[in-house]
Amino acid sequence: MKWAAGPLGRRARNGLQVLLRHSAVARRLVVPTLLRRNFDRFFDYPLDLRDPRTLSEKIQWLKVHGRLRHVAPYVDKYEVRSFVRAVIGDDHLVPLVGIYDRAAEIPWESLPARCVIKATHGSGWNLFMPDSARLDRAATARTVDGWLTRTYYDHSHEEQYLFIRGRLLVETMLGEGGPVPWDYKFFCYAGEPRFLTVDVDRFGRHRRKVLDLEWRTVPGLIQFPNHEGDLPRPPEFEPMVELARRLARPFPFVRVDFYVDQGRVFFGELTFTPGSGLLTVKPHALDLWMGEGLDHTAFRQGAWRKEFPTRMAEREGLIR
Repeated sequence: MKWAAGPLGRRARNGLQVLLRHSAVARRLVVPTLLRRNFDRFFDYPLDLRDPRTLSEKIQWLKVHGRLRHVAPYVDKYEVRSFVRAVIGDDHLVPLVGIYDRAAEIPWESLPARCVIKATHGSGWNLFMPDSARLDRAATARTVDGWLTRTYYDHSHEEQYLFIRGRLLVETMLGEGGPVPWDYKFFCYAGEPRFLTVDVDRFGRHRRKVLDLEWRTVPGLIQFPNHEGDLPRPPEFEPMVELARRLARPFPFVRVDFYVDQGRVFFGELTFTPGSGLLTVKPHALDLWMGEGLDHTAFRQGAWRKEFPTRMAEREGLIR
């Protein structure tokens, strides 16, 4: 699918995006072609939606067939807090400053010295403020209000983002008096953590390490250069594995993210389509290994949706 250059091409693209936002039929018919074209830009093999094998391919399948609208409450950065609170408790939630419909509602004068503004309906729409008193409020307001005018689905064709109300979440910023906390991302299959990545120095010389649950290095890289040398296994690792297991239990596949700050484990987010399935993964064998064990068709079968995940967790004794 090629677009004409100039204003006519832009109008055609914009018209198609509006159609895709509002028509499930159009999404089923058009999105596979868009995904194949985009996949070719990132990978040196063609996308196979009939028999996907790599994790990258299976995520593309989920974007077409996974009925991801049903995971929207767990992707919404504010609404997911209710699920986390029910399953593992308030102690693991980053302290909330407030939730707002627009920048004008944010109480700029009374913000904590260190805080973060996040858009509830996107990925990467975050603004870290290590010193809120020195903030350019007008510029910040323009930036965060701009997020609210956008639909993240247009960037990624991840359907869950069409069903999230755009708001501004403000939380306290972790890591006071020290380095930015490491990011522990647990990849969970049918409710069981299988491996994790650890992100180090996310706002500087970003490095990542892939590890199994025995804290052994898994050869390969995912998107960012490998962290060279050993990483110390944190004393909170085993509790994090169990917390990830509890949060992942209702879902066929999910990535569960945590931070550790001053000995406390904090929930980060739930992600059902990590990196939109377009991350650089090397070698190819690693992508195949990550795809093994993921029954992507379980998202479409719908058995996991017969109970609201919080009620399922309660019935199975996962609620604290």
